[in-house]
Amino acid sequence: MAKAVSDKGLKTKNRILEIARSDFHSKGFAKASVKDICAQAGIRTGTFAYYFKTKEDLIKAVYSELHLQTYAFVENHTQSQGVNSIEKNAYTAFLYYGAVFKDEPTVRFHADTLRRESIQTFLGQNFRHVYRQFINDCGYTLSDAELYTLSLADLGMRREIVLDFIENPKPGHTVWGLITHLYLYRSRLFKIDEDQMQTYLLRGEKFEQKYDHSKIKLLV
Repeated sequence: MAKAVSDKGLKTKNRILEIARSDFHSKGFAKASVKDICAQAGIRTGTFAYYFKTKEDLIKAVYSELHLQTYAFVENHTQSQGVNSIEKNAYTAFLYYGAVFKDEPTVRFHADTLRRESIQTFLGQNFRHVYRQFINDCGYTLSDAELYTLSLADLGMRREIVLDFIENPKPGHTVWGLITHLYLYRSRLFKIDEDQMQTYLLRGEKFEQKYDHSKIKLLV
């Protein structure tokens, strides 16, 4: 009985997320409403609140799933290759930004998300354990306070560079170029050899081209 209730709850939660993704894509974050999402899911707002307190919580769930999907995909295809955390993260970038830059509505949604401070704080929390892995693989140590400051610098840099890429498009600029720009600056922050990072990025591009990752999506 408990398992049946649990399965039903998971289906309800996933249904809410599925509808939210579709509405975020077609209407944008501002115009998508909890009331409409509940109506489409056939649930009451009280049921919605059991799973998500606010509309912002939906965004957090959407990005958390994207984060988990990209890492799981890379992990599944590199288990026997001895790939370190820095290289894995470079691989995930091609999947992550491939999902973000899939189409104009998704790009607009991502830009809107980047402008929301509360969401940025949450996304930062998602990445901090990854930063600690970077430091371990680089072979040096940092205090928690130093790592926190470094993570703020990286998150802020990525936010501004991606927003500028979206808001001020320039001829010849590509998503591949954006990823390279982001990761070479990250290598300087984390004292990672830039030639090695270039190698990781080239492997990441080949990885992205080799495997079908079309099921990894931010919205639809």
